[in-house]
Amino acid sequence: MTKAFTAKQLKALPLLACGTTGAEAACKVGVLPSTISEWLNHNPKFAAEVARLRREATDEAMEEFRATLSLALRTMRKLLTHGKTDSVRYRAAEFIISRAGDFGESEPSSLDLPRGDQPQRMNLQLVLAGLGVRHGHG
Repeated sequence: MTKAFTAKQLKALPLLACGTTGAEAACKVGVLPSTISEWLNHNPKFAAEVARLRREATDEAMEEFRATLSLALRTMRKLLTHGKTDSVRYRAAEFIISRAGDFGESEPSSLDLPRGDQPQRMNLQLVLAGLGVRHGHG
C-alpha cells in the first residue's frame, strides 16, 4: 500500500478516515485543502482506501460497543436476579423493559407482547410481577 500513496497521502488517510475535515487534514499534512479534495474526488485508490479505513474503524467501534453492551446486560441481569433488595431488582427490571423498544412513552406503563395474530397489551406492573419483582423498599 505504501507504494500506491505519497508520504503526505499516507499521513492524510487515517485523519480523513476518523472524521477529520479536509481542511483540518490539509493543515496537519501540510497541503492545501484543494489537494485533499483532489485526492478524494479524482484519485479512486485514495478515496477507496479512506472508505476502507472508515469501514474498518466503524467495525472496530461496533465490536467494542457490542462487548460493552454485553457487559452492561450482564450487569443488569445480575442486578435483576441478585439485587439485595426488591427495590433494586424492580428498578433493574423496569429499566430493562423500558429500554426494550420504543413504546411511545418516556416511562411505559404497558407493553405490546405478540400472542398469535394479535398483540396483547400487558401492564408493566404485571410483567414485573411475572418476573418475580415487587415494587417496594425491601
